[in-house]
Amino acid sequence: MKETLHILNGDAILNPFKKQGFEGKIMVWREILCEGRCYEKVGSTKFWKQRAKFFEKAYKINHKEHEEFTSEEFKKLERISDYKEVVLWFEYDLFCQVNMLALLSWISRHIDQTEAVISLVCIGEVEGYSKKVSLGEIDPALYPSLFEHREILSEDHLKFAQKLWENFASRELQKVYKLSREAPSVFKYVEQAFIAYNDTIPDFDSELNKIQLTMLSLIDEGIRDKAQLMRAIMERDEWYGFGDLQYLRMLSLLEPYLKIDDELILNKEGEKAISLI
Repeated sequence: MKETLHILNGDAILNPFKKQGFEGKIMVWREILCEGRCYEKVGSTKFWKQRAKFFEKAYKINHKEHEEFTSEEFKKLERISDYKEVVLWFEYDLFCQVNMLALLSWISRHIDQTEAVISLVCIGEVEGYSKKVSLGEIDPALYPSLFEHREILSEDHLKFAQKLWENFASRELQKVYKLSREAPSVFKYVEQAFIAYNDTIPDFDSELNKIQLTMLSLIDEGIRDKAQLMRAIMERDEWYGFGDLQYLRMLSLLEPYLKIDDELILNKEGEKAISLI
């Protein structure tokens, strides 16, 4: 008898999700596709080689660890003909939206191999919450209700996601922005997510992105401690969806702009960079 496959974007909600008693299997999608190079054909040998190379360089995760952590888990989706339904559980932010589009692009290319229903739970605005929230910020008891109200994706939805992802992976960003403005309502967060992506692109004058320049500005305003800086930058993060790992990596790339000391202090290069803001 065919099962349902639930795909979660990362491990953060894995344990509370399991406690809700959903039938079927769970796949955890452990990627950061808004960072690093991406080959458009998700799941291909070239795709995994590129991603493993990125994780090794950026996060010191070797190829074997990457394979065990990410590509092995992906094999659950590759058995798509085994399922009666594939449910994607995602959120509104840049991190989630890019990962979601990548998966849907793979499904779009392989949809002829299955009769499975493809559905989506994608949250941002949730009744009872005053701001946009992630699945990890809401009461897990709400998950069954979200499941009941999931959106069924059509072949046209899948083709749209595939086209948007392939343009993003090819860095055809003007096409990405245009397409995202034309997104069907089921993908209501992609436009704003890709607007947020602009903040990760280095500025022409300073060669730093908006997030890094914000970090330097916060240090210039008096923040001296890494933990304090992480809290301050994450409080400003409405659309990125990044965690400590992503922000600490961005901070590590700012070493040429900081004095090497116990405290975070700008050097002359750092002062020059923020003067250009």
